[in-house]
Amino acid sequence: MPALSVSNDTFVRKLGNPILRLEKENKSTPNGEIIKTGEGMKHTGPAVNAPRSLKLYRRSTGSGLSVSQSEQIVNLHNVARQQVQPPASNMANMHWDNELAAKAQEYANQCIWGHNSARSNSPSTFSYVGENIYVQTNTMNTDVLESGFTAWDDEKNGFHYDTNSCSNTPCGHYTQIIWAESTALGCGVSNCPSMTNLPDYDFVDYWVFLVCNYGPGGNINGRLPYVEDRSGSSADTGGEPATSNGCRK
Repeated sequence: MPALSVSNDTFVRKLGNPILRLEKENKSTPNGEIIKTGEGMKHTGPAVNAPRSLKLYRRSTGSGLSVSQSEQIVNLHNVARQQVQPPASNMANMHWDNELAAKAQEYANQCIWGHNSARSNSPSTFSYVGENIYVQTNTMNTDVLESGFTAWDDEKNGFHYDTNSCSNTPCGHYTQIIWAESTALGCGVSNCPSMTNLPDYDFVDYWVFLVCNYGPGGNINGRLPYVEDRSGSSADTGGEPATSNGCRK
């Protein structure tokens, strides 16, 4: 598949690596959205014509994720937050938030590739809500929570704390993950037969769309994601172990 250029979006097909990367304009942060594909890989997940109840549903978590899945994604965030370099002095653990999860699920169900411009609209506990998004094809034989988070977290390789900048590639997904003041997290996942703003591929039966919302949102211009710990002491985990899933009962 050749490289594609569509309006202001840039698609790049990396030879020898089934990754399709989409970089979109973001007025506040140098974000880049990521799409992963897997031509020729094992077909997994529900079929496109699966009953609607299998694709659009909510649990006690506020979204389509199970309690164990919500714990999984929160734990992934908290581990990354406690591993920042340089170490942080003000890094609290994240916890699951049903309100943010419900908003994330509602947007994921719309199957629109791009950020939700209405995510901070009332009613909301937070005046500003941050957002990370990720999509992969049904042919990816991977857990979307693991692969999505890994794609965001890998951006740390281009983030430079000393200059508060990104080199070569966007890193706004990663800086949102480690934004110290963002302590609430809610995510949703939907299987989408098609995605608005993405081309149709004959090898794709459906897309798996992951949306995570953060409160209060991070990536505020001119501010570092956290305060460096210069004392040599450990970061503040709110009295919880560094690997705590952060979920509130």
